[in-house]
Amino acid sequence: MEPGRYGRPINWDKVRFYKYFLFEKLMLFSLIERKWHNEEHYNLKFRKPEDFDFKPGQYLTVRFNYNGEVLPRAFSISSSPTEKYIMFTIKKEGRISEKLGDIEIGSEIEARGPFGLFTLDENFKNIIFIAGGTGIAPFRSMIKYTLDKNLDINIKLFYSARTEKDLLFKGEFEKINNEKFSFISVVTRDENFKGYKGRIDLNLLKENIDNIHSLFYICGPKDFVSHIKWILNKLDV
Repeated sequence: MEPGRYGRPINWDKVRFYKYFLFEKLMLFSLIERKWHNEEHYNLKFRKPEDFDFKPGQYLTVRFNYNGEVLPRAFSISSSPTEKYIMFTIKKEGRISEKLGDIEIGSEIEARGPFGLFTLDENFKNIIFIAGGTGIAPFRSMIKYTLDKNLDINIKLFYSARTEKDLLFKGEFEKINNEKFSFISVVTRDENFKGYKGRIDLNLLKENIDNIHSLFYICGPKDFVSHIKWILNKLDV
């Protein structure tokens, strides 16, 4: 960052964000489907405007009008650009996510975007995604896009959640029949789970990562991301 007025550093990332937020076109998205994964997590699917395009991994800033009150929130797009709808994958926590879970089919929300540089890099042949909770959303977009476009990319997905029912899109990932994709799920609070139990740790990644020169993506809660970064540093990634 560079020094600004009064000697304070200028965060150019924030400057660019507010510039794009103020001037990016405001769009309306109409809700066409709501699907609950469990009592806490749900998908919202919206009709995609014909002139709207985005990169896998990007997000939209949503302005939701509820009883006259405008509620803003940023959501990663969990659908792929190859699909005919825009999908958000949301955890019911806080006022906005609770209100969005109650809106009726046909309701419209306002959104600006797409924003974000956390996008798929098609120049790498080996990519490893490590997700925690709803951090799976941008990865679902990237994985679906890679498979639909038949890109020459080997993908390995590590996905951690509290219980098996919290592993969003688990059935979809397990049905993928492609030698270029592999899926490892981990739960922290489900003794009946037949897969890996506990946190994603050094041994798990060391045993299942064949190429440390892969491109790594991490997405999830702040503590989760910090933990994974510490592990990858131990692996000299």
